[in-house]
Amino acid sequence: MQLTAYPLHPVSGGYVTSLALLYDSVAPWAQLWLHRMDLWKVAVSDPFEAEVISRFESCGFIAGSVSESGHWSLGAIDLRPNSSGTVLEISQSLANAGRSPGEIDVLAWNDAEGLLMLCECKSINATHNLQTAATKLSATDAAGWRKKLIKKKEWIEAACGRPVDFTFIALEGISYYMSSEDQDPMILDRERLQHLLADIFTPDGTLRIQEGA
Repeated sequence: MQLTAYPLHPVSGGYVTSLALLYDSVAPWAQLWLHRMDLWKVAVSDPFEAEVISRFESCGFIAGSVSESGHWSLGAIDLRPNSSGTVLEISQSLANAGRSPGEIDVLAWNDAEGLLMLCECKSINATHNLQTAATKLSATDAAGWRKKLIKKKEWIEAACGRPVDFTFIALEGISYYMSSEDQDPMILDRERLQHLLADIFTPDGTLRIQEGA
């Protein structure tokens, strides 16, 4: 913390630093400025959600956000001739379900395996101290991340008449993090999410475990 707060260090009558230290020193103030200017969603949240959606799509999923009115934003992908009727049924069920408990960052459907996944995208602000960050990530769910996501999961299940197969939180702002498996929903950093999806699913959406069967 001392290094990033004061990136110039006196050595033999001069000063030394590095680009990495300068970037780390400026980053928290840049994030604080984005929050104060109400630009966080455009500059950080929306791009991260788009990245997570892209991760799912690269593993054969059909994915997009769901508005509070129940609109599943899939673009033209749900009109592909090879899409099963299930994705259209889910989309229609959500649209007819009434107002959701909140905007859903990523809802992903896997045609090949018949799997439905729900993901909430969250950020850890570099201006937060370690105690604040730890409180948000702890099993006590002090920030209410898990509680809110579970309500969204229950709304989806009631609307679609089927379970959500896997629910988790994707985390931006920390380079390495994965909550324990007994914490539901789990929290995964962006790199672990990428590796998890790629390790389990082929690009066409089938489970890799079947390749060796």
